[in-house]
Amino acid sequence: SPPILGRYGPSKGRPVVIMSRRIESASGDFLGSAEASISIDYFLEFYGNLDVGPRGVIGVVRKDGVAVIRYPFQERLFGQSQNTSPVYEAYKRSAGKGELASNYVSDGVERLTAFRDVPDIDVFVSVGLAMSDVLASWRRSAGIEGAAGATLILLLASLVYMANRFLTAREAARQDVTARLN
Repeated sequence: SPPILGRYGPSKGRPVVIMSRRIESASGDFLGSAEASISIDYFLEFYGNLDVGPRGVIGVVRKDGVAVIRYPFQERLFGQSQNTSPVYEAYKRSAGKGELASNYVSDGVERLTAFRDVPDIDVFVSVGLAMSDVLASWRRSAGIEGAAGATLILLLASLVYMANRFLTAREAARQDVTARLN
């Protein structure tokens, strides 16, 4: 179901997702159904333990495009259609899994996103890592390696300069000795 506000118990007034399953006999006859309401807080706590970086996003979206869960939670996206989002459009063109780099409509952040169907449930999960977060460690190491490389180049240039001065002075001394002996 699309997320709704809980009506009673600990989830009263909090977003919940209703899950249901058909129960059948061995021959396929309908025996009933099982239903459960799951607080979105459960998923938010679970996803909060995953490291997706400071601007990363995890989403659970129904295959019809309705957002079920988004971490970090944004109330304005609660139960809204994501049909026009680049992630949903890429998902619809895919065979149930894929990746893309795009700016998110919800906040304009450029993210590298991977998505995949959840087996036996009518949803897919997406994980988007902000490009700035993904590239931050690379930029740091590239800066350090670049500085180390520049230092080595300067050291080598200094050694070449000193060797050239030594050889020039040696040649001048040799010519001076040769001139005195002649």
